[in-house]
Amino acid sequence: MRLLPNLILILAGISSSACWARIDWEAKYRVRGAYHLLQPVDLATHRHWAEGRAETALSEHWSIAAGARAYIDTAFESNGRYRGKPIADKESQEFAVRDLYLQYKRNKFQLRFGNQQLVWGEAFGFFFADIINPKDTREFGLGGDLTAQRITVPMATAIFFMAKGTLQFVYIPKPFFSLTPAIGSDFSSGLDRLFPTLTTEVDSPRSLPLGFSNGEFGTRVSGVFGGWDVAVFFLTYFDRSPVYALDLTPVKATFRQTHPKLTTVGVTGTKDFDWWLLRFETLYTRNRPINTFNLNPLNLGQSLAIERADEWVGVVGFDYTKWRSWRAGLQFSHHLLTHDFPGAFIPANRTQMSFSLYGPLYKEQARELIWSYFFQDASQLLQFSYHIPLTDGLDFSTGVFVFAGGNNSQYGRFKNASRAYVQLIAHFGG
Repeated sequence: MRLLPNLILILAGISSSACWARIDWEAKYRVRGAYHLLQPVDLATHRHWAEGRAETALSEHWSIAAGARAYIDTAFESNGRYRGKPIADKESQEFAVRDLYLQYKRNKFQLRFGNQQLVWGEAFGFFFADIINPKDTREFGLGGDLTAQRITVPMATAIFFMAKGTLQFVYIPKPFFSLTPAIGSDFSSGLDRLFPTLTTEVDSPRSLPLGFSNGEFGTRVSGVFGGWDVAVFFLTYFDRSPVYALDLTPVKATFRQTHPKLTTVGVTGTKDFDWWLLRFETLYTRNRPINTFNLNPLNLGQSLAIERADEWVGVVGFDYTKWRSWRAGLQFSHHLLTHDFPGAFIPANRTQMSFSLYGPLYKEQARELIWSYFFQDASQLLQFSYHIPLTDGLDFSTGVFVFAGGNNSQYGRFKNASRAYVQLIAHFGG
């Protein structure tokens, strides 16, 4: 719990900077326990989070916001399957600054400097066009809370609000990258299995140095045309996900995460068809780097390679909107690489269907379901939760995350990560 004082200092700083103004604040304490569903049935998570955010106006047009989050997880030390592995050191505790920005807003213009999130995209449950902020993928994105999984980074954003649309600009002077599961995690990439006789280490830098050559830039234009809410965007950036380079010694294999520069262009849109809401996303990325692994016994260092192919992503979803209290959605996505390489870490074709359902069952109790099916290998992921409000500021929930499929399939390779959980959340605010 020694990380929690840092959270208090962040929140206190914003209060002291404008003690005369009204401060809107919120805080949350959450504890979750989870057990694996398959043998061995043991502790998967015992985590405590503390999170807070405060915002205050400095003048009619200026405001500031600050927030932070900290957690500790004792499962990695108490469970023998994790103990002594890199995950025990890297994921047992964390303190992270969340929102920390200065904002100017006047009439039809907004300017914001500092740590923040900027969301592009229309899909549910998964990140497709949502490419600006890096993501925390250490728990595979389970739970569907995309806001919590985004990593806020320092950037400058400007938004011009027009009669039927917006014009956005973003500049990121210091790129940050997604957090990936450590070796020993239930969701590990399996790099340690490529050279089973060697010690495996992953070198994962969090960011690039501050510098003009490392700057990232993008823009997005949105508008309403014939009932369609459409946006067009592009972003020049360093790949948030890693591409690996290999350093070998007689006793150790070191996989270095690299992040080549990319440019992605895309179109997103929604349209309300009375009973149905249609959503779509289309993205094109030129020369996306892809790792391949083909064991070369004569020269192990040449077993890992980097190839390049253009990537297309298409997403279409339908939300049924006529139920007063329930929400239902069906979504299809397809990733296409223009070349299929032997031993590629990423398949050339990935087609997925997802179904979501949310609604009350009894009084204010509600259930939420996300079911995903991967067509190429018939693997599946089921995410189910049941929420029970106990008081105005206290919520209880329980649920399961179940992976199914073959041992080398998209979801089936994580079968041993299937788990059931219980969670308690206390909310505070003022």
